[in-house]
Amino acid sequence: MNTSNNPFIPFVKIFFVLIFLTTLTNAAQAQRCINRFIDKFYEKEDVSTIELGGTLLSMASNMGDDDDAAKILASVYRLQVMIMEEKNYVTNSDLNQLKRDVQNNGFDELMMVRSGKERVNFFIKEKKGTITNVLVVISSEDGFVLLHIKGKLKFEDLRKLDFDVNGSDTLKKIPTRKSDVPRA
Repeated sequence: MNTSNNPFIPFVKIFFVLIFLTTLTNAAQAQRCINRFIDKFYEKEDVSTIELGGTLLSMASNMGDDDDAAKILASVYRLQVMIMEEKNYVTNSDLNQLKRDVQNNGFDELMMVRSGKERVNFFIKEKKGTITNVLVVISSEDGFVLLHIKGKLKFEDLRKLDFDVNGSDTLKKIPTRKSDVPRA
């Protein structure tokens, strides 16, 4: 079959290039909205930010004794953390804007847990059944934590994530399967 004279072929090529570029743009925008949020606060007093990339995470995955943790760390290629101790500079308006931005960029709110004045929002972004982004936002009157993980994770990996920050115990409350997450 000779396709060189088929006028449909160039259209198909252009279509697939546009889809590819759109996918790249959406991924970049999701990262940008989280970075903009962090940039707004990172120079304030009592705010710590940590960003770890591929090589360091890869080395860490080979150093631990816990096989589950090593396997999960090997699946993570970027980790961002912003911690506010003693004071929460994030207003409700800031938090609502972040939630809108990430949801507009393909994140789904998996769950929200409220305990007293502490609120934990848990977002994931999936692609073909694989979780590519995890965003955990922990907010209280006297502190704030944002945890952003990029990688290739399975849903059951979420319960195994273990971070030494206030509110991280909420991860243990996640059901083992996405279909078991209660919906309102």
